[in-house]
Formats: sequence, C-alpha cells, structure tokens
Amino acid sequence: MHELFCRSLLAAVASIAVVLFSGVQELALRQVIASAAQSRATYRVAGTVVSKADGRRLARARVILADVRDRRKAETRLSGDDGNFEFTAVPPGKYSLEGARQGFLPAGYDQHEQFSTAIVTGAGLDTENLTLRLSPAGLIAGRLLDEAGEPVRHAQARLYRVNHSAGVTQVQFFRVEPTNDLGLFEIGWLPAGTYYLGAHATPWYAVHPPKAVGTPLTQVDPALEVAYPITYYADTDADRATPINLGDGGRIEVDIHLSPVPALRLTLRLPNDVNIFPQLEQAGPGGAGGSGMVPGTSVERISSGVWEVSGVPAGKYDILVPGPSREHSGTVDLQNDGQEVDTSRTEFSSLKISVQIAGKKEVPNGLMVFLRPDRGTARGQPLSANGESPAFELLPGRYQVMVVGNGTTYWIAQILASGCQASGHTVQLSAGAAAISLTLVEAAARVEGVVQHGDKPLAGAMVVLVPKHPEFNRQQFRRDQSDLDGTFSLNSVGPGMYTVVAIEDGWDLDWSEPAVISAYVKRGQAIEIRNPEMRPLTLSEPIQAQPR
Repeated sequence: MHELFCRSLLAAVASIAVVLFSGVQELALRQVIASAAQSRATYRVAGTVVSKADGRRLARARVILADVRDRRKAETRLSGDDGNFEFTAVPPGKYSLEGARQGFLPAGYDQHEQFSTAIVTGAGLDTENLTLRLSPAGLIAGRLLDEAGEPVRHAQARLYRVNHSAGVTQVQFFRVEPTNDLGLFEIGWLPAGTYYLGAHATPWYAVHPPKAVGTPLTQVDPALEVAYPITYYADTDADRATPINLGDGGRIEVDIHLSPVPALRLTLRLPNDVNIFPQLEQAGPGGAGGSGMVPGTSVERISSGVWEVSGVPAGKYDILVPGPSREHSGTVDLQNDGQEVDTSRTEFSSLKISVQIAGKKEVPNGLMVFLRPDRGTARGQPLSANGESPAFELLPGRYQVMVVGNGTTYWIAQILASGCQASGHTVQLSAGAAAISLTLVEAAARVEGVVQHGDKPLAGAMVVLVPKHPEFNRQQFRRDQSDLDGTFSLNSVGPGMYTVVAIEDGWDLDWSEPAVISAYVKRGQAIEIRNPEMRPLTLSEPIQAQPR
C-alpha cells in the first residue's frame, strides 16, 4: 500500500513538473518571439520644422536623422510646404535629429549649446509629433565715425558675447569685422544672446615718429600726436559698455563715435633676455581678453631690455610677452607722457612640472600640460617621453592644472607640490621656485541613468556631474542633455566622489559656481567612481529633475 502511494505521488509530481516545464518553455518562447518582433519592428519619426523666433513653419528645410552610434547611417529629407517631414521604417535605436535652412542657424532637436536631445524609437515613445526649431541668424551692423562725423575706414569692429558654457557667466571675444570705405561693418550669422561691441581704429592723420637713438625727438604738431582709445558702445570705458540684447533673428544697427585723445610716449624696461616686444592689451567688457595690440602704436628697441612705445592712449593695460612658458604681465596705469614702466624686477614663480601615468612607463606623444589663471589665457608646454615639461615662469596666483592631448582624457589623481600649495586640480603659486608632480589616470568611466519628472521620463533636462569640492575641481564637471526617453550618458569620468543632478531649463545657470550648484546637490544622487576602467555605472534610481 505504501509503495503504491509513493508511486502515485511520484507520478503526480512528474505530471506537475511537465506542466511547469511546458509553461516555462512557453514563457521563454513568448519572450523570444516578442524580442524578435521588437527587433523587426520599425517606427516613424515625423514632425514639423518651425522658426524659433515666431513659430512659422519652414518649407524646404533639410532634416537629417543619423544613428548616434554610427553617423554614417543617416537619412535626409526636405520639409514640405507645410514644414512637415517624416522618416519611415526606422529601426529601434537612438538617433540625432538635425535641421538646416538658408538664413537659419543649423541646430539639433531641442539644442542647447553643443547638447541636444536624441530621438529614441521604441514601444511607447511618441516620435511622430516632433517640433524641430531653427533660429534665424541675427545681425549686428553699424558705422564707425570720427570726431567730424566722417566714416572711419579700415578700422575693426570687435564683438564680445556673454557665455555660460563653462558654468560661469563670462564675456568672451567672439568675432572681428573690418569697416569698409564708408565706415560700415556687418557681423552676421549670430545666435541670440547678449553682446558687447568695441571699435579699434587709428586717426588717419596721426603721426608717431620713433625717436632715433642719440638724437632729439623730431618736432611734430601736438595736434597730430593723437590716438583713438578703444571705444565701446556706448562708452570708452569697458566697464560702462552698453550690452546689446539680440533676439532670434534680430537685426540691430549701432553707431560708435570716436574721439581722439593725446597719445603717450612710454619707456618699457623688461628683463634683458626678453627679445620679443610685449603686447599692451586692455581688458574688454567683463574682463574679457582678446582686445589685441593697441592699434597705431610705434615700437622701437632702444637697448637690451629697453623699449620705446609711442601712440598709446592713456588707460590701464596688461603687459604680455608672447611665449608658451613665460608670461610677463601686470596691470599698469599709463597716464603721463614720457612715463617709464619697469617690469624687470617683477617677481615670478618658476614652476617645474613632472607627469606620470599610472600603469605606464612613458608619457604618450602629444600630451601637453596647461596652467589656466583665474583671469587670462592658459599657458601650455609639451611633455617629453619621461613626463617633463620646460619650466613655466608665471606671475604669482591661482592656476587650474590641465593635461590634454592625443585624444584621451586624463584625470589628475594626485598632485604632490613643493614650494606651492595644491588643492584638487588647482595650484597657488607664490614668487620663487616651485615644482609639482602629477599622477594621471585615464578618465574612461561612463555614468548612465534616467531623468524623471514625477514618474515619467523627462527629455531635454540639463544633467550635471558635480565633483566633490567643485571650487578646486572645475575640470571634473561633466554635462549631458537627457534624450527623448529620459536617458543620459556622462563620459570620460575619472575616479572620485560626485553628485548627479538634473535641472529643468538650467542652461544659463552658473552651474559650476559652488554657491549656485550647492542648492541642487542637496537633492541629487551621490556616486563614487573607484575604477576608471569599470563598465558603465548605471544609476539604480532615476534622477528627479529639479526646477530652475
């Protein structure tokens, strides 16, 4: 009886197992079929091209859909008379969508700076009602006029633009255009933004004869010893320049009136080994560089380390000596004719830099080390195979340290300093000799995730990877824009502690300023990158978008 019961029980268990196994097989088969169906499924990408300025539909705009993994796989369409476009039989994947039309700036879908939102095709995603916005090109034009209201020909109109791409509000030199014989200039093909306009010119009648060594200065009518100061719209002082707010497709005309001032003759004393004449530059609006050499000046070398400069308008100037390793600089106030400026006794920091890459015996060809001051131009030097660079000679101050080149992003894992202070990627230099030793690792990690608004994916959000101690590690910031399905990817990340935040419409924020980004870090997601060669780090929880 017991044996019969056991046999019956075993038979029942076997029957149940067969049923369960069949069910598992059926479920697996269904999953395979669904996956195959998904891989065979195609989708439609469609929408309308419109003007960002007024919403007008744009006919015959060129629209390009390209696979983000292989941009050679691209298709092109022209929008119809109603501005509509469509791509059919598009496989599942992620695609860039870009548009271009005569008179408009080329742009990607929902573009901000160099970022745009990728179109993702797949079940449950709406790719058939897209709006591709193109901005009409803007124009700033006008005239440069002299003290008599006559046109100033062969002058320069120099344009500066407010830029947020580095995460801090900066005014940067943007473009220069010469005036024609009528004193007219046009600077076109401009995106919307805030601009400043400056004029560089020389009075056609001005005379600045050099002083021959050992002979008296040639007598010249003082009315001819004049110069035009660099003049901005609408003031000669860069700090009081009037901003020009240009909208999408805006056309603005401005005139700048120039007035001559007495020209100064100066003597500059430099170290004896300096054989290149220094440039006299004035900071532009917001401290922007790019003003270039003062126009119309005459330069003569009097003796070793002594230079005479004539034709200089009064004002504050930076003295710069071109060269990769040496920077003789300092702000001087030039007000008096015959004034002598002596920089030969200026104290500098002589900085030696050595570099090693973790796990490698030699430094690859093409690497350069740069030092970027808080204000001014970065100075760079090539690295030898043993990781040594020629010595930098710099003014004391704070500098960001960067190593770039050969197509690979390197992270400064450690700075050992002698004769200076180092914090993060920043060194504080004082006068005298100093040395730093850098240990680099390849920044190869990738951070992936999804941005949500509530419980739904959010496209077009600005995603920021914020390093620990951002004030000393500005180069460790990474950014992306979330795609149509809310996904994002932050590339070339090195080891360290970070916080990932997502901000709606945050593109004009000073996001690299610690005081600004700290408010968003509180609600971000903290992560740690230990191994830069690890597989992509996928965040376990969605990033909730925060309002601007």
